[in-house]
Order: sequence, then C-alpha cells, then structure tokens
Amino acid sequence: MRHSIYNLILGIAIGCLVFLSSYIGLFTGTEARLQDTLFSSKPINDSLVIVAIDDASLQELGQWPWPRHTFGEFFSKLNEAPPKIVGFDVLLAENSRLGREDDRSLEKSLSTLTYPTVFPVEACEMCQNGLLTPLEAFTKNPQVSLGNVNLFVDPDGVVRNLPEHVHDIEPFAYVLAPEAQETQSSSKRIVYADAPHTLPRISFKDALERPELLENKIVLIGATAPDFHDEHLVPTSDGTLMSGVEIHAHIANMRLEGYAFNSLLLPYVFLWILILGGIAPLAFLIFRRTRAVLIAVALGAIISLILQIRLFETGTLTPLLHIHLAWIISSLGTLLFHYIHIRKKRHELEQVFSRYVSPQVLDTILAHPESVTLGGEEKHVTVLFSDIRSFTTLSEATQPKELVDILNTHFTAMTDVILKHGGVLDKYIGDAIMAFWGAPLENEQQHRDAVAAAHEMIQKLDEVNETLTRQGKPTLAIGIGIYSGTAVVGNIGSEKRFDYTVIGDTVNVAARLEGLTKEYKTPLIIGDATYKKLKDTSHFKQVDTLQVKGRHEPVTIYADIKHSSVAD
Repeated sequence: MRHSIYNLILGIAIGCLVFLSSYIGLFTGTEARLQDTLFSSKPINDSLVIVAIDDASLQELGQWPWPRHTFGEFFSKLNEAPPKIVGFDVLLAENSRLGREDDRSLEKSLSTLTYPTVFPVEACEMCQNGLLTPLEAFTKNPQVSLGNVNLFVDPDGVVRNLPEHVHDIEPFAYVLAPEAQETQSSSKRIVYADAPHTLPRISFKDALERPELLENKIVLIGATAPDFHDEHLVPTSDGTLMSGVEIHAHIANMRLEGYAFNSLLLPYVFLWILILGGIAPLAFLIFRRTRAVLIAVALGAIISLILQIRLFETGTLTPLLHIHLAWIISSLGTLLFHYIHIRKKRHELEQVFSRYVSPQVLDTILAHPESVTLGGEEKHVTVLFSDIRSFTTLSEATQPKELVDILNTHFTAMTDVILKHGGVLDKYIGDAIMAFWGAPLENEQQHRDAVAAAHEMIQKLDEVNETLTRQGKPTLAIGIGIYSGTAVVGNIGSEKRFDYTVIGDTVNVAARLEGLTKEYKTPLIIGDATYKKLKDTSHFKQVDTLQVKGRHEPVTIYADIKHSSVAD
C-alpha cells in the first residue's frame, strides 16, 4: 500500500511539472504539429470561388505579367453579372511595362465598378509607411478597399495562424467577408476546411469567357501556378502545397461559416493532465496486477485521445503532447517504481523464505509476491511439533561432536520431508522441530499435508536409525503433535534480527500434543480441529479429551494407531 501511495504522489508531481511545461509554452511546435493531424473535412460556403491564374490561363493569355487591360476587361465583364465581392490578390505596385495607356485601361475599368473589390497590400520595411501598396490610381473608386495579404509562417514552414492587422489595415480575407460576425476565439489557429485544391475554382481564362459563373459569389483572384512560388505548407497539406489565395479563401470560409478554435481553459488542462498522470498509480492501487494496470492505462489513453479528437472537431484545442506526455512519463515512472519495488520484495521474500520452504514453494511465492504479507496477520494454519524422546539421557551418554552429527542427520532427513509436503520450517528448538502449513500461501489441504508429512517422518526415522546403527551410534525415537487453528503469522523479532514464524494458542496446543505422545505411547497425536478436516481418519482413534489452559472447550485428541508399535 505504501509504495502505491508513493506512486500516486509521483504521478501528481509529474502531472504538475508537465502542466508547468505546457503553461510556459515548451514544445509549442510539436504541439502544433500533433494538432495538425486532427484536421478533418468541413462544409465550404457555397458562395466562395477562386479564379485561378493557373498554367492553362498562362498558356492562353501569354506570359506573366499580363497587360493591365486584361484585368480591366475582366473587371468590366463582371459588371454584367456582379459578384458579392472580389478579392484581387495581385499586387500592382509598379507602372505597367507596356506604358501608361495600359494602366489607364485598368483605371477606366475600375472607375466603373458596381461591386466591392479588395486590392492587396503587403508589409515592407523598405517602403514608405512600411507598406507595399497598389498604384494610387487603382484605388480611387470608393468600391475599392485594401486588405493585407501577409501570411504568418511558422518556423517549420507551415501556415497555421491567422494574419494580423498591418498598420491598421485588416487582413485580406476579413475584408472579403465583412458581413461575417467575428467569432470570439482564444486561439489564432486557422480552421482549414479541407486539403489543398479542394475549394471551388475556375481558371481565369474560363472566367473571362463566362463571367456569369461568378454572379453573386465571393471571388478570390490569385496565382495558383507553381511558377509563381506563392505556395505554402498547411496543416492539411499531406505534402501538397496550398496557394496563398486558397489560404485566404479558407480564412474567409472560416469567418463565413463561424468556425473558430478556442484553447481549453487552463484549470481543465491542469485537471486533465493530473488525471492522466495519476491513472497508472491509481490503477496499481486498485488492481495490483500488472496486466490489469496496463489495460486500465491503455484504456485511459485511448479514451483521452478520442475525447481530444472530438473536442478538436468542435473547435476546442487541447495540448495533445503534454496531456499524453503526463500519461507516458507517469506510466513509465510508475512501472519502473513498481518493478524496483517488486524486485526488492522478491529479494526480501527470497531472503526470508529460502531457509524455510522447498524450492517449489519458494518459486510460487516469488511468482505471486502480492499474496504474501511479511507483517503480522491472522491466518488459519496447521502447526507441527516434533521432538526426540529421552534427549537428555542421549546427550549425557554421547560425546558433543557425535551428538551434533546425530542431530544433523536427523534434522536433515526430517526437514526434507517437511519441505517435500509444502510445509514451512519454522525453527529448531534444541532437539525439536517446529513447522507449519497454511502460510505464507493459502493451503486448503494443509491438514492432510501436515499429517502426511508426519507419517513420512515416522517412516523416515527408520532409515535414519539404520544409518546411525551402521555408524555405531544410538538410535532415536520421536513424538509428533499436530494442531490446526488461527494464529498470528509474520516477521517477529527485533529491527535487526527477526524470523518468519507463528505465535498463538494454536502453537501452544500443538506443542502440548507433542508432549503427550510418550504418555499415550504413540509417535503422533493430532487435535480435533485437524482430525475433522481429514478425509481418511482410519489411522487414528480418539484417546482422550484435553482441557487446555485459557480454553473453555476441551480439545479432543486422536492417536495414530498405525505406527503406535514404534513408540516407547
């Protein structure tokens, strides 16, 4: 639990740092590029149309720049079927190369305009007033207004953001849609309706022949031929460049259709980042198992991404990178922290239990460390005590070295049997052995396993005695007591030295039963709590009831009748 709380604190800390990064604008370029991937097609206002100065028009009308009277003829023909407004994205800042008469032909046409027309201006540091403007003669008609055509290009070469006023002159597309209500927006991102070359367009040569196609339209005239080099990358490019006039058309469409991007409010961004930063620690707190945590974390990320895509489609920008950066860093950090914790716990478990259990049981413990609690807990266990009969007499009659050899031979054989049957070797107490079943792993067959171990210990003693006889050493007799019940299990001792053991009334009763084996002349006595759990009780018979200190009910005891002949 403690490491899960640490994980949660780590996730919150990561979330706060990631939010700070988002707030101060780190990785802005990466955020923008990620948001570019979310654009999808949107409806285009049916009044918009681009008159393209394309390759086909250049082939038919001649090389660029065209004579001014060509444009004059076009503007005059539009009087016959007036459009709503015309945006003329061709900057005529110098006199015609064909002479003054060519300019006058355009002036004359412009003086008779019956529809509004927007001429372009550009920011120019070397120019008077900082602007590059069309010839003054072309803007005398009140129907003619100006709009700046400067586009803001990001460092990666992509046009993402709306243009700004230049010397109080509105952006070109804004003047083209004067009736549009400017949507309040907290983001300057352009809402592109589709990929390049998807807005309605007519070749200039075709529009010159059929001007009626432009009646009541918002017309943008501009260069689309690649040789003009007026093309840019946009978020919807997918490698295809978009002409400047089409970018202005998208901005006009954005205003006409009421599209706008708004950035998600900071409190919601902070909350979102915290949630994704905390999802992995919370998942570990709830599920514990790594697979379930990974599924929960993946689902959280998928739901978050779907929500971000949906918000983008409705005009709300979210910090894609930072939100998922919180998720990625928190998840990796949590998994690493969890891995270190598990490795530490596995090492701790291995250190604790390698002395007490069989390799097979140890492998199970290490495979499922979450099922083991080293702190004290109450569990149902079966406790076994085994003691050598008349050990005092044996020790007095035997040299110390020989006595140690006898004990080592006996303990080795008996311990192998206990571990073979899944028992935990608790400790050696002089000449006695204490073992238990039912912890640290749950064992529904603990009663049967403990009794089976006792029977095999009695049989194994015959082999031990044969070995001792061949060595000229005295033989041994043992008594075994088994009892089942609730006990406290865990690491017990001081801070510097402790043992994994069981304590409680169940342990005391098992020790008491072992002491009665000599009195009832049997090598094995079990209590009623163990007896009732056995399927095969044919080896036992009831011999007495025992009143144990501190217990209201007496304990019925059963002696082993199969091996009673080997008892003293």
